[in-house]
Amino acid sequence: AEIRLIGVDNLRPGLAITAPAVPGMTVSTTSPYLVTGTAGDVGGIDRVEVVLNGGAPVRAVLGSSVVPTAVPWSLSITPRVGLTTLMVSAYDLAGNFISVVRSFTFIQRQALAVRRVGPSGVPLDLVGQVNVASTPAATTALPLVPHASPRDYAVLPGRPVRLQALPRPGYLFSHWAAMPTGATVAGPVLSFTMPAQDVAAEAVFVVNPLLSTTGACNVFAGLLRPQTGTPTSNATYGHVTATLVPATGTLSGRVTIHGVSQPFSALVLGSGGVQFLPTYTPTLLFSAGSRSLTLTFSGGNFQAQVSAGALVSTGTLARAAHSAANPLPAALLNDRLPATAPVANRAYLTIALPSKAQSPALPLSSYPQGDGHASLVLDPHGTATLVGVLADGTGITASTVVVEGGVLPVFARLRTPGTTVDNAITLAQSSLSGLLQLDTTQANSDITGSDLTWFRPAVVQRVVGNPAEISATQRYTAGWPQGIVVDAVGALYDRSRSVQASLGLSAPHPVNGNAEILMTQGKLVFDNEIRALNIVGNVVEKIPATNPEFTLVPVPNTGFFSGTFTPNWTSPNPRVKPAYRGIILQKGSSKGGYGFFFSNRVNDLDPESGRVTLGAP
Repeated sequence: AEIRLIGVDNLRPGLAITAPAVPGMTVSTTSPYLVTGTAGDVGGIDRVEVVLNGGAPVRAVLGSSVVPTAVPWSLSITPRVGLTTLMVSAYDLAGNFISVVRSFTFIQRQALAVRRVGPSGVPLDLVGQVNVASTPAATTALPLVPHASPRDYAVLPGRPVRLQALPRPGYLFSHWAAMPTGATVAGPVLSFTMPAQDVAAEAVFVVNPLLSTTGACNVFAGLLRPQTGTPTSNATYGHVTATLVPATGTLSGRVTIHGVSQPFSALVLGSGGVQFLPTYTPTLLFSAGSRSLTLTFSGGNFQAQVSAGALVSTGTLARAAHSAANPLPAALLNDRLPATAPVANRAYLTIALPSKAQSPALPLSSYPQGDGHASLVLDPHGTATLVGVLADGTGITASTVVVEGGVLPVFARLRTPGTTVDNAITLAQSSLSGLLQLDTTQANSDITGSDLTWFRPAVVQRVVGNPAEISATQRYTAGWPQGIVVDAVGALYDRSRSVQASLGLSAPHPVNGNAEILMTQGKLVFDNEIRALNIVGNVVEKIPATNPEFTLVPVPNTGFFSGTFTPNWTSPNPRVKPAYRGIILQKGSSKGGYGFFFSNRVNDLDPESGRVTLGAP
């Protein structure tokens, strides 16, 4: 027990209100609102009572203080919106009291709890932050506790709110796991109108999966192919390339399909989703809105889908295998350029594109029987350029990269026969695409491809105008809009080797020769064999030297060859011999020359392509 002797005390205690701080102020915050202040008396404080808007008195909570004249007190109240009046009374132990009236205008805000979720065991401030923006500005409880989650903000109802998730280095924003009803998501940005109730939002951050993927380059490439059930046509075959910045997840690239080539920029989320900038939409609309592209990231590659109504095409964008940090093997760089050249070493390959039987079978007269051909140049970083010509005379130009596994996804938009301008219309129906496999360990090739798909539309035949355009429109006027396939076989080409050595020819023979040019198909009555020649080094020697039946012009520096011959078809053109062209391969059983020619019978409006081979007899 304790007995206290108190002298006569007629002095009133002291009282101060610190929140709201001054009379008539406006308080804009959440409800309930914490009223605070101090009270004190040398003899001690008994209690502090608060009367809200003339209601019943409510005892406040007294804190502790070593100074009896400054004891903190607080009370959580629910003020009414608008004018609110408080009467605060402090009582000392002698029964003396003092009262202070404080009026203020209350504007109620709602509570917004912003949570962050990150990898277990990692302090949240090291993973990422969420910026909160509103007008007027949102307020937050102080002090800000490091790594706290949630962080609480007070926002006026009806006002726009914008949350932006900002990952720290080594992490990516993944997704919003919780959000108010009616909120809209634009990648790392969450927008909504603050409702008249408390809400919460949750941002999820993950370890950056783009940094952990293996590979020597951040370039990706792949082909688009029709999904099962989607018709096969040039409208469903395409190509996508992209370049990634792993630290930020930003992605830029290009999608090409049905004659349209559309650039894009996007953001890769930690969840694997890809949203296109600047609108952060999960789909990219292009080709006047008739097509949409979606991308996702998984397993170190991108999955692509292009849709145009019922037409759906899909493909995988694989990572490029080479870069400045991981160049092609030096043994592959066979094309030695002067040290002053921009690229000191390259790989140079010659490629034949031989015709093959189609499935289901097609008449041989309905598609080229000759061999297209091309050259392929690889720079040390694995970027490839393919240039050549198909067996109907259509030129090819394509750029690609060597992706993981030594694969080159090749896609070339082709000019429609008879046209001279490249645009979305003329390129919309013709293309060549497929996968080339680079493998120098094979005995008979260094690069191969199976069933490259070639689309060509039907064309209107011309009989007047530019001779080259007339000729182009007269070949295979029905085209192959449903596609045909060709194969590819090629090898590294050594420019220092002579044509004789490249073809594996024996010593020259004065009578029988050491080489043969063979023509087949192309409306020939029978195979046309030309053996009256020797190839000595890089020089072609006819037997006899004045033989007018043929010409052959090899180009040792590139591996290409061309010439003319006397055909055995009916009604040959007496003024112009048919021309042929081709390319030389230098490896194994593929060693030889491959090419094509066109028939040129008099008054023949449907010329055909035949095959040319060059090699040992």
